[in-house]
Amino acid sequence: MEQAIVKPKKKKKKDIKKSLFLVTILFYPLLLFVVFYVVVNFNSLLLSFQKLTPNYKFVFNGLENYKRLFEDIFSSKDSLILVSLKNSFLRFIIITGLGMPLNILFSYYVYRGFFGSKVFRVIVMIPTVLSSMLMALFTQKFIYLLPNILKAIGISDSFPNLITNQNTVFMTTTLYSLWVGFSMALIVYPNQMVSIDDEIIESATLDGATHLQILWHIIIPLIVPTLTTFMVTGVAGILGDIGPLYTFFGLDASKQSSLIGYIIYQYTLKFGKAQYGYVSALGTIATVIAFPLTLLTKWIMERFDPYEERRKR
Repeated sequence: MEQAIVKPKKKKKKDIKKSLFLVTILFYPLLLFVVFYVVVNFNSLLLSFQKLTPNYKFVFNGLENYKRLFEDIFSSKDSLILVSLKNSFLRFIIITGLGMPLNILFSYYVYRGFFGSKVFRVIVMIPTVLSSMLMALFTQKFIYLLPNILKAIGISDSFPNLITNQNTVFMTTTLYSLWVGFSMALIVYPNQMVSIDDEIIESATLDGATHLQILWHIIIPLIVPTLTTFMVTGVAGILGDIGPLYTFFGLDASKQSSLIGYIIYQYTLKFGKAQYGYVSALGTIATVIAFPLTLLTKWIMERFDPYEERRKR
């Protein structure tokens, strides 16, 4: 009888220690989440219903910030907000649609150790080795000099400046981001591919599978969780991405190159508290748009994940 009483007491004491350990470990990250995510976003939501008075006090303003925002969006077909919204989605489509297949293809090239793969990896890693600011400045200077270089070697006398020309500035900044993103992909994807059992690849090779067949039927299905992470985080950040605009142009990027994330950043730095309500309303609408798209992307990607399908069965 006494032993039966002692055992529950020991078990209860062990459970208490385990709970205290878990609370201690999780307290700090939970505190950061509450302070820097919950509180910050809740305060941003409140600001979207407020305005700054001449006495520098925030007072309730109803839906005026949202009304002004939607008026700005639909005021014309080429309004700043509408153009930036289109640019944000188009930028994501280009970087994902063009970048992800190329990232996977070149990662496989590096993973299999084909001729020149080490040299190629070093070249692509340059944006990671150099600071982002220094890399952007080098690129900017090169683009400014490019028309003169082409003219000097007799290739073209009228090549446009890709940054100042409003017809090319958006694609130039987008392709720059695509190139810089290669370095991160060539760290993550090959490392994930290395974790695949070599016997699977050898077996497929012995059965006569080509490299493209191995990539499509073996490699890609086994790295779907990694692809899902990139896709979900990419969709979640569509309307928060500022690209290299601030580095290239400071607070003076043109409308043709502007993004929703850049507008939020630009207005906050340029106008300070006077635009907090308007910027908060824009950020809230951006969240309302991005949240369901993120969940939908996660659901779609999980449908292609063999591990998820197997777990559900």
